Amino acid sequence: MTDPIRLPNKPIGSVPAFTIGLQDEGGGNYSVKKFPSLTTNPGLTYSSRAALYAATKPANTQAWVNGDSIPAYNGVYESTGSGWVRKSDLPIPFIIAVDAGAGTPNAILATAAYPIGESNLVLLNIYETNTGSPVTVSFDGGGTTLTIKTNTGNDVATGGLVAGMHVLGKQVGATFRIVTDQVSAAIIASAEAAEAAAVAARDAAVAAASEAVAATKFDPLLSIQIHG
Repeated sequence: MTDPIRLPNKPIGSVPAFTIGLQDEGGGNYSVKKFPSLTTNPGLTYSSRAALYAATKPANTQAWVNGDSIPAYNGVYESTGSGWVRKSDLPIPFIIAVDAGAGTPNAILATAAYPIGESNLVLLNIYETNTGSPVTVSFDGGGTTLTIKTNTGNDVATGGLVAGMHVLGKQVGATFRIVTDQVSAAIIASAEAAEAAAVAARDAAVAAASEAVAATKFDPLLSIQIHG
């Protein structure tokens, strides 16, 4: 019986650059081979694209930019040997953002652990109930102010974002489109207010029309002419 292959002890949490396994050579024969570890990662991260561009690495080296003030500059890059090429967004599909009340009820300022772009799904808490509409949100003071829209593309109703609730959404252009619902009571109140305004406008129009008709009505008594 062949003695088992023994590997040296490794500290917990360490990641070897390769693993040892058996490769089938055919005919029932196997050979011991070293294979690159699937978890091997260069571990290169930079807080800005400028810092990345200042670093020269061998071709095919990958690195992350996470924290650049310009959201579009964050992402996964690959070295060409003489420069860097952005390959994709950061592979972080779900991000939690925190509204701690730094902004106002109608202009939310939130913080997040990672830069937010159009490929991220964001869970955002609401610190204060909105008192007007539209409502905007800015993440990490990145200079991009997004207008919060409902799933159907409308502005949220006044009182539609209630303190303590959480909304799920994503950036779409210059908007933050929520896929969860706003508070239905606020929608009903807004609809009722719109209905009341429409009824008042209708009544005013009817009254104005009646006055116009009365002013132009022909009175035969006033048209009698006396001939001498």
